Amino acid sequence: MIIRKMRAVFGTLDKQELELDRGLNIIHAPNESGKSTWCAFLRAMLYGVSSSQREKGGRKPDKVLYAPWSGAPMEGQMDIEAEGREITLTRSTRTANAPMRQFRAVYTGTDEPVPWLDGSTAGERLIGVSSEIFERSAFIRQSSLGLNNSPELEKRIAAMVLTGEEDKVSYTEADARLRAQLRRRKYNQRGRLPELEREMETVNRRLDGLRGTVRELEELEERTEAYRQRCEDLREPVERSRREQRKKSLERLSEGLSELRRREQTAAEARKAADACREELEGSRFAGEEPETFSRRAEEDSERLREESLAAKNIPSSVSAVVLLVLAAIALAACGGLWAVQWDRWMWVLIPAAVLLAVGIWRYAAFRTARRRCSEAAEHAREIRDTYGVDSPEEILAAAECYRKQHESFLTAEDAAQKAEKEAAEAAERQQELNAGLLQELDFRTGDSEAARLSRELADAERKLHTLREDSAMARGRLDSLGDPLVLETQLRQLEDEHAEQTRQYEALDLAITTLRDANAELQSRFSPRLAQRTAELMNYLTGGRYTELTLTRELTALVRREADALPHESVFLSRGTYDQFYLALRLALCEFTLPAEEPCPLILDDALIAFDDERMALALELLKQMAQTRQVLLFTCQDREGKYISGKTE
Repeated sequence: MIIRKMRAVFGTLDKQELELDRGLNIIHAPNESGKSTWCAFLRAMLYGVSSSQREKGGRKPDKVLYAPWSGAPMEGQMDIEAEGREITLTRSTRTANAPMRQFRAVYTGTDEPVPWLDGSTAGERLIGVSSEIFERSAFIRQSSLGLNNSPELEKRIAAMVLTGEEDKVSYTEADARLRAQLRRRKYNQRGRLPELEREMETVNRRLDGLRGTVRELEELEERTEAYRQRCEDLREPVERSRREQRKKSLERLSEGLSELRRREQTAAEARKAADACREELEGSRFAGEEPETFSRRAEEDSERLREESLAAKNIPSSVSAVVLLVLAAIALAACGGLWAVQWDRWMWVLIPAAVLLAVGIWRYAAFRTARRRCSEAAEHAREIRDTYGVDSPEEILAAAECYRKQHESFLTAEDAAQKAEKEAAEAAERQQELNAGLLQELDFRTGDSEAARLSRELADAERKLHTLREDSAMARGRLDSLGDPLVLETQLRQLEDEHAEQTRQYEALDLAITTLRDANAELQSRFSPRLAQRTAELMNYLTGGRYTELTLTRELTALVRREADALPHESVFLSRGTYDQFYLALRLALCEFTLPAEEPCPLILDDALIAFDDERMALALELLKQMAQTRQVLLFTCQDREGKYISGKTE
């Protein structure tokens, strides 16, 4: 296959084109100009872009890493020569999650599709190998110049070097399959053997649990029957003792209620009498008076009434005053007559007349004063009689005595009522205490009576019986869940037989792995020398004859020896440049052994010579020129070396 032209919208490449020739193509460009992107684009055009690839080890998947910077969909076109025809390959993107999934292959300049090419197998049909082998042989990048062996590469090397038959299985695949089968049977605590052992242990536990549950159930049934009989024996004594306890309690309750009713009736009668005395006392004229104070005031008012009555009866006479006044009037009249007849004698008559008049007036004034005093005494006496509602002082004393007796009767009745009410209240309290005591006696859960004791024994026996029945039911449930012992024993025998068979297979697989390892060691001794010989030849050429001997391991590492060295060294001790030259020689040798020779595919190198010095760079370029005689070689480099440069359109 020959690549003629590429046009890409891929990563930093935005509709850029690269034209190539047969033979050796050296694409020289500075860093960040898209050399590695062109290499990735070439691989994507052949094998597509994986949409399932995920970020790993910090490296982004290709669908993200090479998404066009312009934001346009990822797409590209590649013109090639294959099987004597010019073909145009086109890949485009319909959905962002499946970049370059749309594939089209037509004969260049026509719309005629190439029938033997499709998007999923185009790379294998054109290159002749899978993407994995292509990347480990003809696709050489500086970042992945070294390589590790893989089952597919190992199988192809063995097939091409030994038999030419590519359908053989590699040792790695065979060993992996055998070990997978071995792990399926046992790997630490995983695999069929540990699983069988766990299943057998589970079945044994179930059998042991079943037997233990049967014994437990038998014991529970025996205890259940004993407690059931105990309950039956206790029920009749409990009922009899409860009836007797209820009868005694009812009798005591009846007596207490009778006494309470009698006390309450007595208290009611005493209160009625006291209320009657209170009403009588409150209806009295002197209600609210203290008897002692009232008695003293009554005695004082009685004495005053007696005195005022006597004073009212001693009414003075006005006769003397009238006589004196009449005599004074007569004297004055005589004095007037003498004034007219014997004016010199009227003075002797006037003086006695004046004396009589003065005495008469004095006597009349004394009469008026005494009369007023009698009226006031009579008014006071009337007020006292009206106050007590009596007519005589004796009646006042009698009223005071009657009020005192009424008050004493009220106090006596009130005391009797309070005493009766207190006794009734005490009787009510005693009845409440009796009721509480009777309730406690009739509470057969906590009382101290014989009935309570027997009731508690019965309740305890019934609780235990209930618990035993629940335990029995749970044991029966466990027994049912554990299954039939006959079925479990049969299952255990089957598991033991399978375990024995799996053990035999495990031992046979272990023996097969050991035998295969020995056979592979022999196989390595057969195919490694041929690959190592060709790698040594190329290594010797690239190093200018410095390294003359090389031995490859199965992991494609090497022991190398310089001509002047006594002993070989591992390749890891080589300098960076020599190390890269060894792996370049190994990859070129792998190309010869693993890639089809009928129509050689292009050899792609992405800055693979970066660590080469000028001398070995020239040797490497000369070697690539020789290889370019039979296959197209694309060397992308940023190094400025002499040689044939064929630059494509990289703008």
